[in-house]
Amino acid sequence: AGADMIMLFPNDLEEVKRAPKDIPGPLVYVTSWGNTVDRPVLNTRELGRLGYRMVVEAQPALFATVMAVEDCYRHLKEDGICNFDNERMRALRQDVEALIDLPKYFDIEAGTVER
Repeated sequence: AGADMIMLFPNDLEEVKRAPKDIPGPLVYVTSWGNTVDRPVLNTRELGRLGYRMVVEAQPALFATVMAVEDCYRHLKEDGICNFDNERMRALRQDVEALIDLPKYFDIEAGTVER
């Protein structure tokens, strides 16, 4: 038994560069956007060239969601409407409904609702 990979949280760029040389085995870099200790945020190609085998990006989906929600509600407040492209939203809605298999439930509803 043992570790398959080693997860690192280097404190500065020097540690980021030194770790693959000093630590044997496959390394995982955890990106930390917005961190308060100035840990480096590097792109995957650069980390790969340095010797990291995997990069964990745990925050982008959350941060992108928050930014999109803030943008939407800012437009709603300022302009009275969100800044969506209706055709894109129609396609996105269809994707979400298909993902959760909503058409199946629409069929059940259509077959069971009193008329």
